[in-house]
Amino acid sequence: MGTNVENYRSCIEYKEILRILQKSSFLPENIIWQNIGGKRVIIPIENLEIDFMARDLVVSSGEDLTHLSSEYPLYVKLDYHSTVFKVLNYQVSPHLITFEIPKEMKTPELRTDSRSAISNAGQKTIMISPFLNEKTSKGEELKIQLVDVSINGLGLLISEKNKSYIRNHRVFWLHSMDDQILEYPLLAEVVYISSEYFSLKDKTFKFGMKLSKPLPKPLFEKLTKSLTLH
Repeated sequence: MGTNVENYRSCIEYKEILRILQKSSFLPENIIWQNIGGKRVIIPIENLEIDFMARDLVVSSGEDLTHLSSEYPLYVKLDYHSTVFKVLNYQVSPHLITFEIPKEMKTPELRTDSRSAISNAGQKTIMISPFLNEKTSKGEELKIQLVDVSINGLGLLISEKNKSYIRNHRVFWLHSMDDQILEYPLLAEVVYISSEYFSLKDKTFKFGMKLSKPLPKPLFEKLTKSLTLH
């Protein structure tokens, strides 16, 4: 079994890691594998349990696990979004493996369509709010710098001050882009927030939003005109 992680992104946000584990615990195709002496041993996971107190994962299987070697790392592939992660330290009993909740996972890049990066010289912004109605939104709007855009998603920068606001709401209405008010607001969901500074000088973090519907074609073409496709 091989997993090409070329188009994967790193997930290091603890809440997102927990969400992936919780969703995976209800799915049937979770597996563990280990490479020993050039041979790959694949073990189906029967149950995935999160120990919140110890911050551990307890994995059970109907197969005998005592042949696994602690000298080699384990690799876990979860059914949810084909997420993968590596485990270096673990305890094995005949049908259980216990290890710490991983600090990093690899998940497929959520936007497979081409994106356009926006240079600092050509700064563009969007306006979002947790409310659909503009009157209700007064005082709750956020004007945010856009760093890349695709037809179905946005890469954005948020200040340290507003990071918790973005994390707590998760779902917003997109009201305008590049000072152009949308005819109909678009629903946008936060799908990741980086835990590392995008710019240490400005103390900004990058986060990504998935749009419920594609951007209007004229607006998308206006935004991406003369920009570099990635």
